[in-house]
Amino acid sequence: MKYFSTETLRIPLIYALFGLVWILVSDQVLLILVPDVDALVQWQTYKGWLYVTLSTLIIFWLVTRFDQQSKAAKAALADSEKRYRLLFNNNPLPMWVYDLETLSFLEVNDAAVAEYGYSRAEFLKQTIKDIRPSEDVPLLVEDVLRTTAPLNFAGEWRHQRKNDTVFPVEIVSHAVVYNGRSSRLVVAKDLSVQKRIEIEKNKIFQRNQALVEALGEIVYEWFPEENVVRWEGQYERILGYSLAQMGSDAESWNAKIHPDDLPVVNRVIEVALVQKQDWSVEYRFLQADGSYRWVLDRGVTIYDDQDDLEKVIGVIMDIQTLKQTLAALQSSEERFRKAIEFAPFPILIHAEDGEVLAISQTWLDITGYAQEEISTIDKWTQLAYGPEKNRVVATIERLYGGEGRVDEGEFRVTCKDGSERIWAFGSTPLGRLPDGRYSAISIAVDVTERREAEKQLHLQSSALNAAANGIVVTDTQGNVEWANPAFTELTGYTLSEALGKNPRDLVKSGEHDRAFFQDLWETILSGNVWRGELVNKRKDGTLYVEEEAITPVFNEAGEITHFIAIKQDITRRKEAEKEREQFHRQERLAALGQLAAGIAHDFNNLMAVILLYSQLLARSTQLNPKEQNQLATISQQAKRAARLIEQILDFSRRAVFEKRPLDLLVLLKEEVKLLQRTLPESIEIDLVHEASNYVILADLTRIEQTIMNLAFNARDALPNGGRLQFSLSHRQIEAGQAVPVAGMKPGHWIALSVMDTGTGIDPNVMNHIFEPFVTTKEPGKGTGLGLSQVQGIVAQHGGFIDVRSRINEGTTFDIFLPALLTEVDEPVTPLPQTAVSGQGQRLLVIEDEPALRSALVDSLTLWRYEVLEAANGEDALAMLQAGTAVDLIISDMIMPKMGGLTFAQTLRELGLTAPIIFITGHPLNMSRRQLRALGVTNVLPKPMTPTQLSESIAAALSQTAAGE
Repeated sequence: MKYFSTETLRIPLIYALFGLVWILVSDQVLLILVPDVDALVQWQTYKGWLYVTLSTLIIFWLVTRFDQQSKAAKAALADSEKRYRLLFNNNPLPMWVYDLETLSFLEVNDAAVAEYGYSRAEFLKQTIKDIRPSEDVPLLVEDVLRTTAPLNFAGEWRHQRKNDTVFPVEIVSHAVVYNGRSSRLVVAKDLSVQKRIEIEKNKIFQRNQALVEALGEIVYEWFPEENVVRWEGQYERILGYSLAQMGSDAESWNAKIHPDDLPVVNRVIEVALVQKQDWSVEYRFLQADGSYRWVLDRGVTIYDDQDDLEKVIGVIMDIQTLKQTLAALQSSEERFRKAIEFAPFPILIHAEDGEVLAISQTWLDITGYAQEEISTIDKWTQLAYGPEKNRVVATIERLYGGEGRVDEGEFRVTCKDGSERIWAFGSTPLGRLPDGRYSAISIAVDVTERREAEKQLHLQSSALNAAANGIVVTDTQGNVEWANPAFTELTGYTLSEALGKNPRDLVKSGEHDRAFFQDLWETILSGNVWRGELVNKRKDGTLYVEEEAITPVFNEAGEITHFIAIKQDITRRKEAEKEREQFHRQERLAALGQLAAGIAHDFNNLMAVILLYSQLLARSTQLNPKEQNQLATISQQAKRAARLIEQILDFSRRAVFEKRPLDLLVLLKEEVKLLQRTLPESIEIDLVHEASNYVILADLTRIEQTIMNLAFNARDALPNGGRLQFSLSHRQIEAGQAVPVAGMKPGHWIALSVMDTGTGIDPNVMNHIFEPFVTTKEPGKGTGLGLSQVQGIVAQHGGFIDVRSRINEGTTFDIFLPALLTEVDEPVTPLPQTAVSGQGQRLLVIEDEPALRSALVDSLTLWRYEVLEAANGEDALAMLQAGTAVDLIISDMIMPKMGGLTFAQTLRELGLTAPIIFITGHPLNMSRRQLRALGVTNVLPKPMTPTQLSESIAAALSQTAAGE
């Protein structure tokens, strides 16, 4: 056996010891008692049997006793094991036993299973390294090897649950032998709650410290039972003491309270403690420099669970400045009352409920009333104003809650003796009184005598002051010495603001150059009167036009001493003239546009006939090359004439547009690239915009034409090079907001600006630049239709255009177009490139112009269609109602008796479904979706080319065949 217990060895040792003693002792005794050898042998036998008997009895007794002790030990061990198991398994703290050699778990209790999330079986398959974060394992192994004491307080460690959460624990271990293996019994205490409590305590402490610092005052804790005072806060800054100098008991505190204040302080504190309430008391506190400082002590009593006073927490606030301020205020108030009482002019302080708080003796002396007679505003106004009382009282009531001084004006005051005085009142709100009432101070100046003296002067100057024109008197340097009210009304500057100032510092607008003012000064300094018109600027920044005459004033010596300027605002007159001119111009443009549109419509019909027939003839095989070239020339010139007509229609706002959603930024980027390749290199071109989209509903071709027209105008204005800038921005105009161009409505607009640094536009031409055939270019270099076309295109897109220009500084055109924010029409499917020839389908042509109708019929017949014709919608409708079937209808829009739109609507009402192609020279105020609802597949502008017409027909027939 490897191990022998002490109890196991005890019996043989006792037996051996007994045998040894028996042999040694019994042999000696027998030798003494039995000298005979024969008898000694006999006695030796007896001695052996006696040894066996005695040793047997001894062994029996020992075995019996050992068995009893073993049973008792086993029972005690079982009881101890039971108590251990009960303690181990029911301990609320996690416990486990681990093997020192393998670090494997040998046993875990229920608390460990609940805390760590592992089952008991999962625990017993792991080692103590598995419940630690991996980075802590090397330190764990090192600690296990270093731990040799039976009982070891391992301190704080980090453990990891099954769900990978890490938490702090406190570990205590004890060396044990478990199932014959060297092990350690471990108890783990979760420190998470304790840590959170410590953190929260630390936060509370920090908040309390911050609160004490934020108060900027002295904070104390007073424990009356222990006679201990603890100080915190700004005692060193306020009183000059260190913490040790402040003392830690009530006696040190009392010693620093002014002897005259100490009885009051003790009485207040005693009452508060008896009545179990807080206290607030003011007293003087001794400072480190020996002087006293006023403080306010506020204490809060804290009681324990037995309602016994535990401590007092209080704040000592520095009120020295407040005390000094109150003392100064009282002194100031006394001086103020004396100043009012003895003021040399009438002064009255009154409250909103009508009480007169203070009144000067001068007020009483002038009016003759006693103070008791006018102790309220009601009494004063009744005596002083009589029937005017209510009006005056209403004026006074508006004073109390206002801000700043109010000049109430002059009032006639009735004195006690019945005489009247004129007082000029000025009042100022004084805010709230301590009782919450508003108050005000009214100061009067007796101007009775002065008004009488001024009456004559007023009569003399009334003519000047009443003049509708502004009148200004200046010295010879142009500095204002006097101006009449009309000048104030004209410029916005008061007389006080204008006095001593030169008009150039007040109203100069910058609209006139140096030569203009040089001529003015040369005229008046030579003694002559200057007359002319100026654009000046008001105080609020708005410009106005004035007609002015400046006259020199001479003294007796014939020297110029002053200048008198008489100014008349003619802004409205100028605007009216401009509006009349603009109205007349618009009337002329409208008439011209109407005439141009009418001519263009007829001209388009002519061009359509020419284009159709010229291209039909071009297909003839009997023409020689010269004749073919002549026909090509006719076609080209007809197309040029059509483009000229297009410009006229754009100007007259009657062009047919094909509007699609268009992002101006994408278009401008491409146009700028094109212009950079085509314009001279001396012109710098750039595009300025914010990151955004700038989508409008527009005709791409017309917008391109607008951009190019403005760009080429800018090129012509930059003969020596310069800068051409395009800029895009969003403009949101709210209701009531000023608009950039007259007529614009609130909403979301896209602003396109085209700016150049060129020669500018002559002001005399500015009012006519959008009129047709007006040009600043040399003869032969411009038609004068470019800007009129631009304005027409912008207007037909629902937009507005404005222009700003300065000679030799450049020109800026601002175009405002409605932003596209709502749902747009469905996109137009491009026409397929189908053959122009038909397959015998029956087409109906409706056109009131006979020549164009014939050209259409001839062309369609040549393209292998069966063609019917009608002069108007009424004739065509009758034909269809009579049972004539057609595959497609080609109709003009504007016709006598029944136009194309009415014809299409009536056709659908009758249930006839033949597709329609409109040809027109007039704009349509309908969306593509509305046209599709009427069965209109396409709209072709006049003059259309044969290719356009044939492809549109093929596309419409193809869609009908497909069942679309």
